Amino acid sequence: MNHSFNPILIFILSFFGALPLIAQVNADFSSNMTSGCSPIAVLFSDQSNSSGGAITSWSWTNNGNFFSDEQNPSILLTQSGLYDICLTATNSSGQSDTRCRNNFIEVFTNPTAEFSANNTIGCPPFSVDFTSQSIPGSAALSQVIWDFGGSCGVVIASPQEVIPCTYNSTGNFQVTLIVEDANGCTANLTIPNYIQVEEEPVVDVQILPYDDCEPPFLVDFQNNGDPALTYNWDLGNGNTFIGFTPPTTNYSTSGPFEIVVTALDPASGCSVVNILDEQVEELFPLDFNFLRSGDCTLPVVSFLDESGGVPDLISWDFGDGMTSMVSNPVHTFPGFGCFDVTLTRTVGNCTKSLSQQVCFEEINPANIITNFTNPTGCELPHQSSFSVVPNPNFSYLWDFGDGNTSTNTVAIHSYSSYGEYDVTLSVTDMLGCETILDVGLIQVQPITMQLGSFGSLGCIPLQVSMDPAIQSFEPITLIDWQVFDGGGLLVFQSGQTNPSFTLNSVGCYDVQATIENADGCQLQETITNAWCAGEAPLANFSFDPPIGCASTNFSFTDLSQGSVDTWIWDFQGDGSPEDFVPDPTYEYPEIGCFMPTLSVAQFGCFDQISLGPLCVEPPVARFNVSYSCDTATWVTFNNTSIEADSVAWDFGVVGDSTDTSSMDTTQYLYPGLGEYTLTLIAYNFMTGCSDTATAMIEVEEPVALFSLASTELCAPATVNPVDASVGAVAYTWSLPNGGTLSQGNTAAPQINFETPGTYSIQLEVENQKGCFNTYILEDILVNSPVIGFQHQVIGNCVPFTVVLEDNSSNPFAENLVYEWSFLNGEIQGTGENFQFNLDTVGIFPIQLTVEDSWGCRDSIIQSVGFNEDAPVAYFNGLLFGCEAVDIVFNNLSLGTGLTYSWEFGDGSTSSEFAPEHNFQDGEYEVCLTIQDASCIDTHCDSVFIQPIESLFSVVSTYSSCVPSPVKFVNESINGVSYVWNFGDDTGESDSEQASHIYTNTGTYDVSLVAVGVNPGCTDTLLLQEAVSVNGPGGQVDFLIDDFCVPAEITVEVSSDRPYDMTVFFGDGNVQNADSLIANIFQHSFETTTNDGFVPSVLMVESNNPDCFVPINSPDTFFLASLEAEIMADRMILCDENREVVLESLVESSTGNFNSEWLLPGAMPPSSTQPDLVTTYSEPGFYDVTFIVENEECQDTLYAESFIEVYEVAQFLVPDYLICEGDSVILEAEGDYENFSWNNETFLTDPGDINPIAFPDETME
Repeated sequence: MNHSFNPILIFILSFFGALPLIAQVNADFSSNMTSGCSPIAVLFSDQSNSSGGAITSWSWTNNGNFFSDEQNPSILLTQSGLYDICLTATNSSGQSDTRCRNNFIEVFTNPTAEFSANNTIGCPPFSVDFTSQSIPGSAALSQVIWDFGGSCGVVIASPQEVIPCTYNSTGNFQVTLIVEDANGCTANLTIPNYIQVEEEPVVDVQILPYDDCEPPFLVDFQNNGDPALTYNWDLGNGNTFIGFTPPTTNYSTSGPFEIVVTALDPASGCSVVNILDEQVEELFPLDFNFLRSGDCTLPVVSFLDESGGVPDLISWDFGDGMTSMVSNPVHTFPGFGCFDVTLTRTVGNCTKSLSQQVCFEEINPANIITNFTNPTGCELPHQSSFSVVPNPNFSYLWDFGDGNTSTNTVAIHSYSSYGEYDVTLSVTDMLGCETILDVGLIQVQPITMQLGSFGSLGCIPLQVSMDPAIQSFEPITLIDWQVFDGGGLLVFQSGQTNPSFTLNSVGCYDVQATIENADGCQLQETITNAWCAGEAPLANFSFDPPIGCASTNFSFTDLSQGSVDTWIWDFQGDGSPEDFVPDPTYEYPEIGCFMPTLSVAQFGCFDQISLGPLCVEPPVARFNVSYSCDTATWVTFNNTSIEADSVAWDFGVVGDSTDTSSMDTTQYLYPGLGEYTLTLIAYNFMTGCSDTATAMIEVEEPVALFSLASTELCAPATVNPVDASVGAVAYTWSLPNGGTLSQGNTAAPQINFETPGTYSIQLEVENQKGCFNTYILEDILVNSPVIGFQHQVIGNCVPFTVVLEDNSSNPFAENLVYEWSFLNGEIQGTGENFQFNLDTVGIFPIQLTVEDSWGCRDSIIQSVGFNEDAPVAYFNGLLFGCEAVDIVFNNLSLGTGLTYSWEFGDGSTSSEFAPEHNFQDGEYEVCLTIQDASCIDTHCDSVFIQPIESLFSVVSTYSSCVPSPVKFVNESINGVSYVWNFGDDTGESDSEQASHIYTNTGTYDVSLVAVGVNPGCTDTLLLQEAVSVNGPGGQVDFLIDDFCVPAEITVEVSSDRPYDMTVFFGDGNVQNADSLIANIFQHSFETTTNDGFVPSVLMVESNNPDCFVPINSPDTFFLASLEAEIMADRMILCDENREVVLESLVESSTGNFNSEWLLPGAMPPSSTQPDLVTTYSEPGFYDVTFIVENEECQDTLYAESFIEVYEVAQFLVPDYLICEGDSVILEAEGDYENFSWNNETFLTDPGDINPIAFPDETME
């Protein structure tokens, strides 16, 4: 880029004239729309008129930019915002008019579709949460439409909703999101193969044949799987192996051993855990079980062979000299002890024996070994472990003493509260016989400490000892004492248990103790004001009056000197303190003269003084009272007053003026029980004094009474009597008919009745007068059902009829509820008697639970045996199909000498052992009946033959323009699961009813695989060209000649068929073309942008303008610009200073640039600095050249005669004086073209080279 700079002085002369004109043109227009979603194609209609000639030209602008000279143009607006549209219409006479409509067109901002998923790669079932992260445009988002593929299909949701989807089949799945806002503007985003659901690895491993009669077994494995997988083997015997195939493995016991193989696909990260169907185990390994019944005397035991299969020969040896050939015998052992019981079985050529020691023993506490840890502790929670040497014949129940229990032989328990806990162990044998053992004591308590010398007071120097009382379950290992004075200064420290020391200063002292025991428990405690030491004050006081009656309140006043914190008054001088305040009053209870004493102290350092005498004159009123337990209202009063000449009694009956007496000893009969205020007045005639004594008389008699919540109880029962006694201060409870009592001398005891029976409770109470009363509650009934039943087995053939008859009893209530349980609850019944059918053989427990009308419950279990030799019918086979099929039945019936009768459910029969039969479509009940010499048994099973047909139709409920949602209707017959393939390689779906969004135009084949209920039954329907999706499609490429503006670009557009095209170059310029398959568009760029330019094309269906697709170029290009400008601090130099400051003013789109100055005639003559100072030495006109370049562009600025350098002007003036009014000629020196003299007022011609001056004063 080159341009020249030439300073030119331009004079513009403007002449404005006013010509009278009459408007002949009225410009106006309309459009087919005024708002829409980007991009919108707007068609404008010219509605201008002219009265002075036809309109011949039109000029249209949007936002001031010319876009058409057509009469009725169209424009594609892609940028959102408001547009001002102007039309200038001109007629044939050259007259024109302009009409502008501001904000005439509004282009809404479209939303932007974005989404994310919490995971995108996994194995089925693969759960994914999808979240729309779409950005609203001009309006809020109203809804989103998802197409997840796979099992979820098309989902319509709110914009903020997180949508879960589970992919149950493998494949790569395309995900599409369509968003719509309140303006109806939409956007969509499709990510092909977004979800990748990989195949689970396939484990194909088998156990090779081995000798399985008896262990040890040497076993080899064969791996038929993919060697590229990583295999991790759990061989079931405690050994593992990582690799393709493990070596020969030894199994030393009979098993069974479960083989687990984990296969990991390193490529996908998918893994599968496969447990082999086949196990390594002994063929019919010997096993038997036993159940003890009877009471707690001789053990009666039922044995059950649990080896599996039917042996050819079986025998039992009970270890007590007795044997049996019965499969499941019942045997009575001669006593308690251990017996080696042996089971021997023969199956084919394999004979094996299994011995098991069966022990029956009475519980002997001496043989039960228990242990526990951490018997003591100081912190919570406190954990102890308890263990008992287990005996397989016993069960155990720990009681930890805090309300918690455990049935483990090794139990760990945490105590959450401080205290002492008695731990017991309940041991129960097979028949429920129980013994409770005392295990030990758990003590959980923190270290505590009390100072025996705490509160010691005295005079300084004060000798003090700690005298600590320390409580700890473990020995003390560390003690540290620190004593501080009132200012916090450490005055004493010791590690002894009971050190002594001296307090030398007045004040109180704190002690800090640190104590630790052998368990590591630690106590850190600070005791404030543990001891105080002081100096004795000087005691003194006064009293008033010196003489008074016994009822006089004498006043005492402390007059002590010094610091006093303690006052102790001994008013009678007998050494007994009566008051502790500085200035007390006191009424003397005795007569006489006294020497009152005051002791005062500071921190226990005392001084004492006695003053007197103080005299008290008689009388003193006194009396005592005695009560009668026979007649509670009869009360005796005895006068004990001191030096009383007479007395007056008032017995306190309100409203009764006759309840008085003047006798020394008197009796009074109160009108009723209650409280009365007794008053006695004593008189002394010599002193003139009187004294009054009062007391509250409580006239009462004790009443013993209590209640129970119920007197009808279930054993074991615990009752808590509720006391309702009157006037009781002491309680004595007793149980005349038995029971256990705790807290028997309190008002709220706890009473336990363990066994059924009739009981009574007695309560005796005593009141404060020493009177007694007794109450007995009788007929307390404690009940429990006495349970028993008998059974009867009817028949020797399966199914057996079992009849159970209750013979339970109840001492007090009526048995109401009966609950029968058989085969661990598989068979249950209610009612007093119960009958059911049993189609199996063996020895089984039957449980009966009874509940009576009082809610009392109890249970009993009895074992019942059933004939195991009865025939049992059973068969299996492939009992299903998709169409008519021949089925071969596998007869697995048990028994000897059997005959067979088959009924196939279609009227056909057979007597073969394992027949084959043809079944048509339908469901059939097939029954096999077998019979030996005495028994018949029947087994039935279903045969199900069901055909399947895949059918579906296509319903298009949305626009045919991409993205196009399509709905499919599944009309299949007898399908239970389905697989859809939509033909666009976006993944399969296993939904029953499917919808799908097609994101590309084209014609698609759709298939549906329907799977029936019977394994292997499938049908497939393929509809070719089932879906046709219209919509433009193509690609955009471009070529560019230079990456520096101005730049020429050529855009090449190609499509699958003709479309209307609008090319957007990215700089706001567009070009249109109609109904083309391919075209070339050219454009010149004059601007740049930091974001680059992406050419794109909007392809529109010619017959459906609402169906359009914008297609972007896959590449972005960036353009650069560069413009050189310069500035000088001055451009004309005419003095001796000829320095010029040159500054570059460069505009570079890239920011960085390189520069070069070319300065002929200057010093320096060139430079690469952007700014510099240069000097010109000679007059003249100098050109300046400035060259700049960046990564893409170069620009040169040439400024001709940019710098002008002139010589300094000189002229001659006569050196003599002239007179006023005279003239002088001024002569300029030098070759100049133009002249300008100052003080031109006195010159003949200021522009002349040699002007004449007429000065009127001296001047320059």
